[in-house]
Amino acid sequence: MIHRGVLALFLMLLLASVSFAAPITTDNTLRVFDAVVRLHALGDMDSLKPLSLTITDRDGLDLTIMASEAEIAYLRAAGYGVRVVGRNDGPDDKAGYHTYDTCAAELQSLATTYPDLASRFVMATSAGGRALYGLKISDNVTTDEAEPAIVYDATIHGDEQIGFEVALAFIHELLENYGTDTTITALVDDFEFFVIPMQNPDGVVNNSRYNGNGEDMNRNFPFWWEGSSWSPEPETAGLMNLGLAHNPTLHIDFHSGAEVVNYNWDGIYTLSPDNDLELAIATQYATFNDYWVTNGAQWYIADGSVEDWFHGSLGALALIVEISEVKKPDVSQISYFVGLNVPAMVDHAQRAYRGIWGTVTDDSTDEPIEAAIIVDSRLPVCSDPAAGDYYRVLEAGTYDLAIWANGYGWTAINDVVVPATGHLDLPIELTATDDGEISVVRCVINLRKDISDNPANVSLPDAVIGEANDDAFSLGVGGWAVFDFGANTPVPTDDGWRVFVTEKTNDGADGYTVKVGEDWNGPWTTLGTGTGSASFSLASVAAADIRYVRIEDDGNGVNTGATPGADIDAITAAYSPDDDDDDDDDNDDNDDNDDNDDNDDNDDNDDNDDNDDNDTDDDDDDDDDNDDNDATDDDDNDDATPAGDDDDNDDSGGCGC
Repeated sequence: MIHRGVLALFLMLLLASVSFAAPITTDNTLRVFDAVVRLHALGDMDSLKPLSLTITDRDGLDLTIMASEAEIAYLRAAGYGVRVVGRNDGPDDKAGYHTYDTCAAELQSLATTYPDLASRFVMATSAGGRALYGLKISDNVTTDEAEPAIVYDATIHGDEQIGFEVALAFIHELLENYGTDTTITALVDDFEFFVIPMQNPDGVVNNSRYNGNGEDMNRNFPFWWEGSSWSPEPETAGLMNLGLAHNPTLHIDFHSGAEVVNYNWDGIYTLSPDNDLELAIATQYATFNDYWVTNGAQWYIADGSVEDWFHGSLGALALIVEISEVKKPDVSQISYFVGLNVPAMVDHAQRAYRGIWGTVTDDSTDEPIEAAIIVDSRLPVCSDPAAGDYYRVLEAGTYDLAIWANGYGWTAINDVVVPATGHLDLPIELTATDDGEISVVRCVINLRKDISDNPANVSLPDAVIGEANDDAFSLGVGGWAVFDFGANTPVPTDDGWRVFVTEKTNDGADGYTVKVGEDWNGPWTTLGTGTGSASFSLASVAAADIRYVRIEDDGNGVNTGATPGADIDAITAAYSPDDDDDDDDDNDDNDDNDDNDDNDDNDDNDDNDDNDDNDTDDDDDDDDDNDDNDATDDDDNDDATPAGDDDDNDDSGGCGC
């Protein structure tokens, strides 16, 4: 008999000899087996990450996956025990649930029955050509009011169908109890709810985790995404556009296959700067149903989750809620799971009352201002560009605020006291500066490369907001990100306007490419390449102005240490009179890329699925553009620069995350 220690050494050597350089299976439709993989140690999770396995649950050393035959064979050859527990590609055998068609009809019926409170909208057209419907609920539903927005979506995995039943029940709870229940009436009066019961219509119709393109959309959002070539699925882009239009304060993505409340981050081990708030909100939700509460990455790493994007790009406090161990429980159990979750959702929405509410305005004109508001070293939230309103959920305490607004610079408001109940109204009035400096105010796409999820790399993209302050965002080797100059301050492309990139060079100057565009998903015009800090002329851009800038690391180096890749300290734009009418053969310290046409469609971003209807345009033309965010303003504002922001699928279960 082989001694157990010798066997363990043999398995370690075998694993070392097996290359995990790339996924074994890239076609998700081949992952038709539900299987349990027995790990040797939790550290195996990191070793297996390059395989891009579809993980749906982890219980100790048992990892539940959806796998192809090739993946099962590969894992067994690598020394892992793999137990196949069933197939996940069978027909839907549970009658009594809503279908795609009945759900769409019910949303329209509710909008017709409650025309002052509910409006159905088309958020996107799915990969399979189906309308992706949502329902907006508010007291003046056809008006974009200055109110906090709350987004609830369900069934991003189409086989996890208890989610849409819970979402529909929540809709009924709000509409049917408005005017009689004081709590419900206040929520509908004070907030704007956007509820998307079927985020994956194709998956629902096909009883599949994946959309019509065979993609797992909860691995398709561009925050902590670590694949080789990202482009948004149409359903992904639709939900992103909804979020960008409304700056939601709270968000929940509903799944099934476990009974868990999962909080950020999913894609990296480093805790969110808002970890205390995320944990408190998750724990409170679980008091209604005794669900297990976990940090996402501590459960298992999931790159590209919807909650990471809502949290990282928008500053929303975001959760994933796994409703039931069985993905589609028997119809007789629907009311049970509704009872566990709808009261929790009503309670969860009331969290938006807490913290600080306000508007950001110009102190001389009272015009609303789009600004990034950073509380202590937490994630920033943005004020609405049309109304200037902002909302920041906080616990009771004393806080310091740093506000960046283009044309106004940094403003500090210190020793702000948040009450134990309700919220503080804090209007913010800003004074324009002489230089009118323009900076990026938000990161829309964060594809930082850090394949080992190194906890030493704690940089966050909001480090780029404002002028250079020696606090940088490390892209990682081969990583890239897209930043937003703001809806109200697009950058003109007249002769003389330039984009300035400040790169922190403590670990040496790194190379990168700069591209610009009018939309966060391109098409892109390449301005040039730089090493260290550099500036780039906009004279070659055909569009009259640009709003978004894309920075790509040049791929040189290795992803180790705390600051891999280009370390971006600031991205600003300014008019340089000396450059006016120059022919811009060189971009200062940069190579001007010779393909500077206005359609530099890079191959990893060509999936720009005409998201022309990817906003909350009411399909009955009664919902304009619902950019919902509240308003209030403030005064004693000293100039300051903030401290950097450092620091499933068969009925047997398998989580839907």
